[in-house]
Parts: sequence; C-alpha cells; structure tokens
Amino acid sequence: QIQTHGQITVSGYLPAGNTHGVEAAYQYTPDVERNAGFRSHKMKKKLFFLVQIVLAAVILTVILTKMEPSELVSALRMVTKKWPYVIKGLALYGTCIFLCTIRWKLILESQNIPITIGKALTLYFTGHFFSVLLPGATGGDLVKAYFAAMEAPSKKTEAVSTVFIDRIVGMFALILLAVAVMAARLNYFLSFKE
Repeated sequence: QIQTHGQITVSGYLPAGNTHGVEAAYQYTPDVERNAGFRSHKMKKKLFFLVQIVLAAVILTVILTKMEPSELVSALRMVTKKWPYVIKGLALYGTCIFLCTIRWKLILESQNIPITIGKALTLYFTGHFFSVLLPGATGGDLVKAYFAAMEAPSKKTEAVSTVFIDRIVGMFALILLAVAVMAARLNYFLSFKE
C-alpha cells in the first residue's frame, strides 16, 4: 500500500472472467470507509426503529386481547367525554419530557458533545420508550446511553456518563420538589396523626 495525497493505492487482480489476467489498481479513499460506517449506522437506527414498532404493536395486542370489549368501549367513551383533561395531561407530559431533554442537552454540551434539540428529543423518547417497556428503572437509561455513545464515537465515556448524571440531577430535583411541597403544605401533613 502506498499513500499519496490522502489516498491509498491498492493493487489487486481483475475478476476471473477477465481472460487478460491484467493486474489492476484501484483507488481507496478514507471517505469510502466513512461513508460505509455512516450507512451501517443509519441501517442500525432503522432496524432499531422497526424493533420499537414491532414491540409496541405486540404489547398493544397483548393488552387488548386481555381486555373485555365492553371495558374497552367504556374506557374510550370516558376518554371522549373528558377529552379536555386528556389534552391537558398530554400537554403537561410533553412539556415535562421537553424540559428533561433540554436538561440532558445542556449536560451533553458541558462535555463538549454538540447535539441538536431534535436529535436529543429522539434519543430521550427512545430511552423513555424502553423505560416503560423493560422491567426495572434503568433499562431505558442503558438504551439511551448506547445511542448517545453512537452519536459521539470519540467521546463514548463522556456521552454515557451524561445519561447517569442526568438521572442523578433529576433525582435531586424531585427531592427538592417534594421538600418544597411538604414545606408549603406543612399543616396538612401535620394534621395526620398516628
């Protein structure tokens, strides 16, 4: 192999169908390897997205088959009657996820790992999906850590650590919120006797 002007010249033989048996040379550039890696990463993401859809479909099918049709119809009627509350709940839930994503994005950027808000939302929702699906509280974090490392191959350790730092920050924020609520409603909590 001879490296010339950022290219690697590799010598090889033409296919057996070539009766001349002439030795051919072809150019291989680093861009070819990078493009191949990008295509492989993109294919993995597509396959993972397909796995998510299949798992969601399987779970929904199992849940629906275990429910009585009358119960399902009753639940749907209840939702349609209380749709303003459903919309408010979804809006609050979405706002919570968005704020959590912003928090994680800031932690990533503190480790010099730039990421767009769209990509951060995608990874956060992916992790949240598996947090709901997998048993235990860390399944989604492990999935999110894996994809964060894939997004920053030169800083895999830092990318993985941001997921667990984000979980610790969230835990402390939840503790502070609980303390603040208890302090604001102290008389209410003290009204309960043993």
